[in-house]
Amino acid sequence: MQVDLIIMVICQEHNIKKEQFFSRSRKTNLVKARQRFSYIARKLLGTEEIPFSLHKIGNILNQDHSTIIHSINVVKNDIEIYNENTIIEKIIEKIYQNNIQHQ
Repeated sequence: MQVDLIIMVICQEHNIKKEQFFSRSRKTNLVKARQRFSYIARKLLGTEEIPFSLHKIGNILNQDHSTIIHSINVVKNDIEIYNENTIIEKIIEKIYQNNIQHQ
Protein backbone atom coordinates (compact mmCIF):
# COMPACT_ATOMS: atom_id res chain seq x y z
CA MET A 1 0.00 0.00 0.00
CA GLN A 2 1.40 3.37 -0.97
CA VAL A 3 0.77 6.83 0.40
CA ASP A 4 0.32 8.23 -3.13
CA LEU A 5 -2.47 5.76 -3.82
CA ILE A 6 -4.36 6.76 -0.68
CA ILE A 7 -3.98 10.44 -1.54
CA MET A 8 -5.13 9.84 -5.13
CA VAL A 9 -8.32 8.04 -4.03
CA ILE A 10 -9.13 10.61 -1.35
CA CYS A 11 -8.67 13.44 -3.86
CA GLN A 12 -10.99 11.64 -6.31
CA GLU A 13 -13.62 11.05 -3.62
CA HIS A 14 -13.52 14.69 -2.52
CA ASN A 15 -13.26 16.00 -6.09
CA ILE A 16 -10.12 17.99 -5.33
CA LYS A 17 -6.71 18.32 -6.94
CA LYS A 18 -3.57 17.03 -5.29
CA GLU A 19 -2.29 20.61 -5.05
CA GLN A 20 -5.40 21.57 -3.08
CA PHE A 21 -4.96 18.58 -0.78
CA PHE A 22 -1.45 19.74 0.14
CA SER A 23 -2.35 23.42 0.33
CA ARG A 24 -2.60 25.29 3.64
CA SER A 25 -6.24 26.11 2.92
CA ARG A 26 -8.71 25.53 5.74
CA LYS A 27 -11.75 25.09 3.50
CA THR A 28 -14.01 22.45 5.01
CA ASN A 29 -13.78 19.96 2.15
CA LEU A 30 -9.97 20.14 2.13
CA VAL A 31 -9.70 19.80 5.90
CA LYS A 32 -12.09 16.80 5.80
CA ALA A 33 -9.98 15.17 3.07
CA ARG A 34 -6.78 15.59 5.13
CA GLN A 35 -8.50 14.29 8.26
CA ARG A 36 -9.71 11.20 6.43
CA PHE A 37 -6.23 10.69 4.98
CA SER A 38 -4.75 10.77 8.48
CA TYR A 39 -7.25 8.22 9.75
CA ILE A 40 -6.92 5.88 6.75
CA ALA A 41 -3.12 6.14 6.57
CA ARG A 42 -2.86 5.29 10.26
CA LYS A 43 -5.18 2.34 9.72
CA LEU A 44 -3.79 0.92 6.45
CA LEU A 45 -0.09 1.71 6.42
CA GLY A 46 0.85 0.26 9.77
CA THR A 47 0.24 -3.00 11.53
CA GLU A 48 -1.75 -3.73 14.67
CA GLU A 49 1.51 -3.98 16.58
CA ILE A 50 3.17 -0.97 14.95
CA PRO A 51 0.74 1.62 13.54
CA PHE A 52 1.93 4.10 10.93
CA SER A 53 3.46 6.85 13.01
CA LEU A 54 1.77 10.18 13.65
CA HIS A 55 5.09 11.84 12.90
CA LYS A 56 5.23 10.28 9.40
CA ILE A 57 1.65 11.31 8.64
CA GLY A 58 2.48 14.81 9.91
CA ASN A 59 5.52 14.98 7.62
CA ILE A 60 3.41 14.00 4.62
CA LEU A 61 0.84 16.71 5.36
CA ASN A 62 3.34 19.22 6.77
CA GLN A 63 1.41 19.23 10.05
CA ASP A 64 2.31 18.72 13.68
CA HIS A 65 1.62 15.29 15.21
CA SER A 66 -0.93 16.87 17.57
CA THR A 67 -2.93 18.03 14.54
CA ILE A 68 -2.84 14.47 13.23
CA ILE A 69 -4.13 13.15 16.56
CA HIS A 70 -6.97 15.68 16.39
CA SER A 71 -7.75 14.69 12.79
CA ILE A 72 -7.94 11.01 13.65
CA ASN A 73 -10.19 11.75 16.62
CA VAL A 74 -12.49 13.89 14.47
CA VAL A 75 -12.93 11.03 12.00
CA LYS A 76 -13.53 8.56 14.84
CA ASN A 77 -16.22 10.88 16.23
CA ASP A 78 -17.76 11.31 12.78
CA ILE A 79 -17.95 7.54 12.46
CA GLU A 80 -19.65 7.19 15.84
CA ILE A 81 -21.98 10.18 15.68
CA TYR A 82 -22.74 10.62 11.98
CA ASN A 83 -22.28 7.01 10.86
CA GLU A 84 -19.54 8.01 8.41
CA ASN A 85 -18.14 4.50 8.56
CA THR A 86 -19.70 3.72 5.19
CA ILE A 87 -17.86 6.67 3.62
CA ILE A 88 -14.53 5.55 5.09
CA GLU A 89 -15.19 1.93 4.05
CA LYS A 90 -16.00 3.09 0.50
CA ILE A 91 -12.72 5.02 0.30
CA ILE A 92 -10.74 2.06 1.68
CA GLU A 93 -12.42 -0.30 -0.81
CA LYS A 94 -11.43 2.00 -3.69
CA ILE A 95 -7.87 2.12 -2.36
CA TYR A 96 -7.71 -1.69 -2.36
CA GLN A 97 -9.24 -1.88 -5.85
CA ASN A 98 -6.71 0.62 -7.20
CA ASN A 99 -3.89 -1.18 -5.44
CA ILE A 100 -4.80 -4.43 -7.18
CA GLN A 101 -5.04 -2.70 -10.58
CA HIS A 102 -1.59 -1.11 -10.14
CA GLN A 103 0.19 -4.37 -9.32
